[in-house]
Amino acid sequence: MMLCDMCMESRDQQHDQIVIVAIADIGKEEGLKGYWKGNLPQVIRIIPYSAVQLFSYEVYKKIFRRKDGELSVFGRLAAGACAGMTSTLVTYPLDVLRLRLAVQSGHSTMSQVALNMLREEGLASFYGGLGPSLIGIAPYIAVNFCVFDL
Repeated sequence: MMLCDMCMESRDQQHDQIVIVAIADIGKEEGLKGYWKGNLPQVIRIIPYSAVQLFSYEVYKKIFRRKDGELSVFGRLAAGACAGMTSTLVTYPLDVLRLRLAVQSGHSTMSQVALNMLREEGLASFYGGLGPSLIGIAPYIAVNFCVFDL
C-alpha cells in the first residue's frame, strides 16, 4: 500500500513540474498575450450561447408540455437537452476558432484563423467534432435546467 502511495506522489510531482514548465514556455515564447490566446472568441461566444440556450429552452418547454399543460420531469430533461444542443450548434464555429487560436503558435487574429480555415479546409472545418460535443452537452444541460426549473 505504501509503495502505491509513493508512486502516486511521484506521478503528481511529475505532473506539477510539467505544468510549470509549460506555463514558463508559453511566457517565454509568446509573452503575456500567450496566456490569453483564444479568449476573445470565448467572450464573443458566451453571450449568444446563453441567449440561444435560454430562449430555446422556453420554446422546447412549450413543445414538450403534456396536453394538460404540465411539464413532466422527462419534458424538462428533453427541453434542457435540446436547448443545450441548439445553443452548441449555433455557436460551435466560435468554439472551434477559440481552440484553434489557443493551440496555434504565432500571433494570428481570429479573422486570420477563420479565413485560413475556410480557404484551406472548407466550411465543414468549423463543425469538426460537433457530434461528440452535442452528445456531451445534452445530459449536462438537461440536468442543469431540470434541477433549476423544479
